[in-house]
Amino acid sequence: MPPRKKRRQPSQKAPLLFHQQPLEGPKHSCASTQLPITHTRQVPSKPIDHSTITSWVSPDFDTA
Repeated sequence: MPPRKKRRQPSQKAPLLFHQQPLEGPKHSCASTQLPITHTRQVPSKPIDHSTITSWVSPDFDTA
């Protein structure tokens, strides 16, 4: 006789809750529509020097 199938344990983790829509819209037609977020937070940012940010990268292929 073949061995019995093991029973799957119910998931202990809570389902993921997303607060924002995907940028391209819902992936499935059955997805429910959500209202846009109105209480966004603004944070200060620093300017990025793009010439130094990739100076450490060493690609493994030629870009020519």
